Amino acid sequence: MSLTQHADFLQWRRPALRILCACLLSLGLASTGQADNLPTLGDPTGHIISPEKERQLGQAWLRAFRAQVPVMHDALLQEYTENLVYRLAGSSDLQQRDVTIVLVRNPMLNAFAVPGGVIGVHTGLFISAKAMDEVASVLAHEIAHLSQRHFTRQVEDSQKTRAPTLAGLLTGMILAATVSGDAGMAVMSATQAAALDRQLRFSRDHEQEADRIGMQTLVRAGYDPQAFPRMFERMLEASRYSGERPPEFLLTHPVSDSRIADTRNRAAQYTSMGVYPKDPEFPIMQARIRVGFEEPNRSVKVFRSELEMARTEDERQAARYGLALSLARMGRLPEAAETLDPLLKAEPERISFAVTRAELHLKANEFEAAEKLARHHLGFAPDNYPLQVVFAQAAARTRNAEAAEDALRSLIQRRPNDPFLYYLLAEANGLAGNIVGVHVSRAEYLFLSGDMEGALEQLRIASQRTRNNYQLNARIKRRIDQLAQIQREMRI
Repeated sequence: MSLTQHADFLQWRRPALRILCACLLSLGLASTGQADNLPTLGDPTGHIISPEKERQLGQAWLRAFRAQVPVMHDALLQEYTENLVYRLAGSSDLQQRDVTIVLVRNPMLNAFAVPGGVIGVHTGLFISAKAMDEVASVLAHEIAHLSQRHFTRQVEDSQKTRAPTLAGLLTGMILAATVSGDAGMAVMSATQAAALDRQLRFSRDHEQEADRIGMQTLVRAGYDPQAFPRMFERMLEASRYSGERPPEFLLTHPVSDSRIADTRNRAAQYTSMGVYPKDPEFPIMQARIRVGFEEPNRSVKVFRSELEMARTEDERQAARYGLALSLARMGRLPEAAETLDPLLKAEPERISFAVTRAELHLKANEFEAAEKLARHHLGFAPDNYPLQVVFAQAAARTRNAEAAEDALRSLIQRRPNDPFLYYLLAEANGLAGNIVGVHVSRAEYLFLSGDMEGALEQLRIASQRTRNNYQLNARIKRRIDQLAQIQREMRI
């Protein structure tokens, strides 16, 4: 089963509003019609919502989000974004740094934070930015929202008037990403209009605090503080000249001239390093994203033109890389390989080029070549996520499915909430003839992707197939009980 078929595989069954309201109710956060009865959730520090409850809310919300929004399963881009976020988180005030990053396949400029350590990044953020530091500035801002626990502070600020708006605000994030923002904006506008002026001012205070704390995080992590006002200026310019509507980020994070001036003044207070080094991987990731949003024929023409006009080595590499991927999308695989190979020859140990070359081998059904290339690079980068993924994909098709299963299980131990890995494991299970494994892996994929009924059905099938294996059957039944309990808690 290919990744392009995953929408049919999921068979979504619940609309976003119902799922999210259920998630909130299960954690005691949504209104039940009596706002003054919002429960205290027993945090010993005195907070209404404990960090553990925030984490539960974030993971429940993420499952609902994945069920409604086209998330991006791209190991190279995922690792790149995670490394950026983890570097920022390590320089922040965030206490619990096991952050979950979800990539949203959407060309709009947007990023958001959800309580419990979930950070969403629209791929359009990379397209809109001119440098990695600018992307880092937006993510530092979102990390500040998490580190300062702004969500919890909003709830605590006013139980009566704010509590009924939480479902609307979080559901608005799902709708904004699903239907180009219009419906989501309507939900958020209605709920915010119902809040008191004091609460709206408090929200603006949160934005100012996130700017200040985010700037500190950005500088500590070694990024250019001037990237903060530059990115805000780019957002405001896009808002003024868009003709229809501003970037998604501005709908929930309004940017004004005065706010830009504040961030510019704040950035000026930090001692500049003078020249901040550019990240050569950033334009490669930009090109990788751009290819997915352009018509292949046009993409080939655009990248050819950029290659001819490139003035720096980074520009030439990015244009050549984008051209190779564009040719591959058109099915011109030998030409794509010929275009990419000079990059790998010049930098034979650069992982992004090696992974992409292995991906081209896979597209051309050259599975042994893909496995050999991935295995070679794993020799000096054994824990690299994209390399392990492409190795598993290749190994599963070279009659080495057991090695693929082992590689994926090892990855899952480190990334237990990554649905993409369970999807790949189900494929490897099938190629290895492990039918029970197929159903169990599919169940975990469906669960993490928001399809609880589908997950339970897969586990029931697996249970029926293991009636003669007591230990395995017992483990499967325990998982059925766990998911059933989560399902009961989510029911309205």
